[in-house]
Amino acid sequence: MPVIPGHDPFPILMSGPHEDPELKADLGLPPDATVYHIHLDKPLSPEWRGYEMDLLSTPSPKRPGWQQLLLQRVFCPDTPVFVEARWTLTDEMTLTLRGL
Repeated sequence: MPVIPGHDPFPILMSGPHEDPELKADLGLPPDATVYHIHLDKPLSPEWRGYEMDLLSTPSPKRPGWQQLLLQRVFCPDTPVFVEARWTLTDEMTLTLRGL
């Protein structure tokens, strides 16, 4: 686990594959697609203390051996509001403020 002086060890929790068929369909993926879930609960920078981040990725169809980010959610401390960014396999992106 990488360690940066003055910071906690890098806080990545990776689980996968993610097997939620409704989420796969919502992301435009086939039911048999491999999707990985990554959760960050202690960002490295002090300004981001209290924030949490969830990422979903899948093996890139364009770059073998790489992962393509599909979904990123950033949760703000002490509020139900979060930011969601989504990417398609053709690299189109949408950005949404949720939890209002």
